Amino acid sequence: MPQLQFPSRFIARITIEFLTPFHSGSGTEGDVADAAVVLDVNGLPAIPGTTLAGILRHAFEQPSTMATAKALFGFQERGHVHKSNGQGSRLSFSWASIHDATNTPVYGYHPSLPSDDMVLARAQSPTLRDHVRITHRGVAAQHGKFDELCIAAGNRFTFEMELVGSNDDNETWNQLLHLWHHPALRIGAKTRRGFGAFKVVQILSASFDLTTKEGFSQYTTLPRSLAEPAPSLTPFKNGNNHASLPNTYATIVLRLEPRSYWMFGGGEDPEGTDMAPVTDFRIIWHNNSAAIQDDLIYIPGSALKGALAHRVCFHANKYLENFADKVSDLDAVTGSNNPVVRELFGFMKGNANSKEGARGRIIINDTFLKPRNDFQRQIVHHVSIDRFTGGARAGALFNEHPLYRHPDGGFDLTIYIENPAALSPIAKKALRDTLNDLCEARLPIGGGTGRGLGFCNGSIIQGMDIFNVENSNAH
Repeated sequence: MPQLQFPSRFIARITIEFLTPFHSGSGTEGDVADAAVVLDVNGLPAIPGTTLAGILRHAFEQPSTMATAKALFGFQERGHVHKSNGQGSRLSFSWASIHDATNTPVYGYHPSLPSDDMVLARAQSPTLRDHVRITHRGVAAQHGKFDELCIAAGNRFTFEMELVGSNDDNETWNQLLHLWHHPALRIGAKTRRGFGAFKVVQILSASFDLTTKEGFSQYTTLPRSLAEPAPSLTPFKNGNNHASLPNTYATIVLRLEPRSYWMFGGGEDPEGTDMAPVTDFRIIWHNNSAAIQDDLIYIPGSALKGALAHRVCFHANKYLENFADKVSDLDAVTGSNNPVVRELFGFMKGNANSKEGARGRIIINDTFLKPRNDFQRQIVHHVSIDRFTGGARAGALFNEHPLYRHPDGGFDLTIYIENPAALSPIAKKALRDTLNDLCEARLPIGGGTGRGLGFCNGSIIQGMDIFNVENSNAH
């Protein structure tokens, strides 16, 4: 009897929980948003297996593992007429199924979903996130207003991963499972805006030798539904020796304390004010039961990232000596045309005189704080005065409902930097100066900064060493 080349099957069921909202894009516009999310047959958010395979391959591929990556994930030699110069993938992935309020994956087609399941009900109505890109002149860029649907933080998903292999693949299989625990791994689009961060709740894994009667029987009797228990799969223990990603990541933690009123606008106020802080909900799990935390004040990572990018550009031009009286075209040294902004925050394809785009190295997650009612707030009225008549301008009377400081005094803000060792000296200086500006109330954040909102005191409590300078300005 001929010996099988791949007599073993490695199976893992992986359950993840999102720490931030995520966007698994469908590539189409939705009825209410510019970018819709992928849905399964039940109309529930799902994550395609191709997305999971691509994420894992990107994390696994390094110069030292490129040959192994090709053997696992397959490859196709370009430029050949015949397709025999490639290999199919030995790894396969199921779609990731969302969990209901009882922590059970919703697998397969369900003609009717439970009407009292609050997790699935919220998942069927994803949150709409608004964005606007601001120029160096402080106004919205042309075509810079857009929005997207996103799935709330706290949602859980389960998927299955299978490797066709042999006993020689045991170490590689463990390495692949370790990778899912890496804190820098993210799922979906908009990851540089802080979307897609997750943690592993559980990995159940086993290997089956198909040359034995017992192994073949256990493999063939595995339930195909992700909602059914699989007794032959046992918990995989991660440990602290997970494989590293191609690039290292540094973490900077800031402690910020709002000095007075502040607000990231775009939310709806139950009291009917024109401008209110943006809020969202997230799912909290207690054992196998879900609870909804509603009306949470949060700091959008994308909004904070925009403020930092503008100030980084200012400091970069200072070091590059691109002063206003020496530069004839300001657009050429601002935004994504600035080399330091491109280095830290990336740029889109077709921008910055490049045919290809590049993702940024700065990642800032959405930071969830406390429910709105835990904050002290104040309705502030505004009116624009007609300088000719001395009266109110038509349509220029409005009010806002900003937050006052923070009930705990302040909050921690985490910034991730990809491969900080490769940053240029000017990029390090510009980012250092920008963070010091933020901590010393020279860089306001949020909305209404021209009206005095958004100034903070603070300190850099972790990560200052990546700049290789003395932390003389951090308190």
